[in-house]
Amino acid sequence: MPRQGTRVPNRGQSPYGGVAVVTIPKFCELSGYTVDAVNSKIDKAIWPQGKVWIKAPDGKRLIIVKGFELWVLNHPQV
Repeated sequence: MPRQGTRVPNRGQSPYGGVAVVTIPKFCELSGYTVDAVNSKIDKAIWPQGKVWIKAPDGKRLIIVKGFELWVLNHPQV
C-alpha cells in the first residue's frame, strides 16, 4: 500500500489530486465529512478496514481515497 501522500496516476476523476491515502483531518477538509462522522463510520464498520481505511504502522487511521470513492459509487443513497 502506498504511503500517505504518495501520488498515483490521476485520470482527472478524483478531486483529491491522485493522493492514495490521507489522514482523517485532511479527508474531512476535502470531503466535507466531520472527524466524528468518519470515526463513527469506521467504528461501526460501515467503512471496512483494508478497503476504505487502513491503520498505519504507528496506529493512525488513514482513508484510502479510491476505496472511499468506490464505496460512494457502489452504495445506494440512504
